[in-house]
Amino acid sequence: MRETKPKTSPTRRVIVVIHVEIMAPHGEPSIDEMVLHVSSNWRTAEKYIRETIVAPYSWWKLQQFTLDRRIDDPPTRLYSHTGRKLKNPPYRFAIKQWEKWQKREEQ
Repeated sequence: MRETKPKTSPTRRVIVVIHVEIMAPHGEPSIDEMVLHVSSNWRTAEKYIRETIVAPYSWWKLQQFTLDRRIDDPPTRLYSHTGRKLKNPPYRFAIKQWEKWQKREEQ
């Protein structure tokens, strides 16, 4: 009897779209992240963030994963709240925007 090789599934990569924002549930600003979407490629993930309106004290993080595989440092791209590519997370800008929003809410 001939041995058969197990069938392997093709490598399936996905892009996880993460919304990152400044929050201050106890007074001190902190960062909150939430997965909002999963796309099949970078282009559709970028389209999703450009079409989604979020607060100016937030930004986007896109990470690429291979299904059923563990990756400790996945390829990551950052985008502003308007969808512009960033090199680093906009912590200072986001905190300033959050403080402006907070002052308007208090009035």
